[in-house]
Amino acid sequence: FIAGIVLMLERPVRLGDFIEVGSLVGSVERLGLRSSPVKGLDGAEVIVPNESLISREVVNWTRSDRRRRGEVKVGVAYGTDPHRVIEILRRGATEHRDPAVGVDVEVLFRAFGESSLDFSLEFWARSFAASLELKREIGLAVHDALVAAGIEIPFPQRDVRIVGPLPAAPGVPSPGVPSPDGP
Repeated sequence: FIAGIVLMLERPVRLGDFIEVGSLVGSVERLGLRSSPVKGLDGAEVIVPNESLISREVVNWTRSDRRRRGEVKVGVAYGTDPHRVIEILRRGATEHRDPAVGVDVEVLFRAFGESSLDFSLEFWARSFAASLELKREIGLAVHDALVAAGIEIPFPQRDVRIVGPLPAAPGVPSPGVPSPDGP
């Protein structure tokens, strides 16, 4: 009960906030005196004791700002000009139909990966839901732009090199070795 009063007075969590408490991620549906329902990403409502909202670490993704960062990760084939990839990724975000995207767009060269040069395109969206939609739309636009530019998106491959003669399977003679049964 006291935790509910603390929540009402201090307001660390408000109605509609997108929060993370332990493994639970969702939006606050209502603030009660003893507990508060939080609607998870899968649609389930979880009743969270208010004590957990004031005594545990709570990540409030929307307390001061509803905007969310979105990210599209891309790997391209070795041998591709990274400057060209950065330009294509930046254009994929800035030419998007949503005018809010294009502000604070960042393209980063992340790593020399096992099978690819790894990049990430980071952008800001108005809300969590908008960030998911933009991630999908920008991801498709980037894919189409890379394909149109003839840039290969690789997949992991392994080369196997065998050195020396292979052991023969039981009952199968090795090449070049005469069979004990004759020619």
